[in-house]
Amino acid sequence: MFKKIAKRLYFLMPFKKHLFTILKNIYLPSQKIFQHLYFKGVFNVFSGTNTFKMYHTGKIIENQLFWRGLDGFEPHSLKLWSRLSRDAETIFDLGANSGIYSLISKSENLNAKVYAFECVDRVFDVLKKILILIIMIFHVLSKLFQIKME
Repeated sequence: MFKKIAKRLYFLMPFKKHLFTILKNIYLPSQKIFQHLYFKGVFNVFSGTNTFKMYHTGKIIENQLFWRGLDGFEPHSLKLWSRLSRDAETIFDLGANSGIYSLISKSENLNAKVYAFECVDRVFDVLKKILILIIMIFHVLSKLFQIKME
């Protein structure tokens, strides 16, 4: 019963993003703690040379990126992708999931044509909402494709 009440109060708590942004600038909690500190909304991620916007859906990938930046999720792969994206003309993000690789590519190389592909319906629906929101707010241009696996 207490756990349900605590979760409900946490869900209703306003300004989580702002509170957590201040917290991470003062003190970076361990993953054991920050895995429970999530929110929904747009936040900034530093890609190594640029900053890009990401939409936090309350999932693990976005939470790790919020708290740890590129070191939080697949650090070696993301940093390599970031460097390789700078000189690429065309970029394919296959199995795009939350769109992190597409967003990094666009932040590192505004002139690149970025194509995001996702075949899982529920993941594609979330990805589409994230990218549409990012495009509408921040004018990031990408192409998104759903692949039907049968």
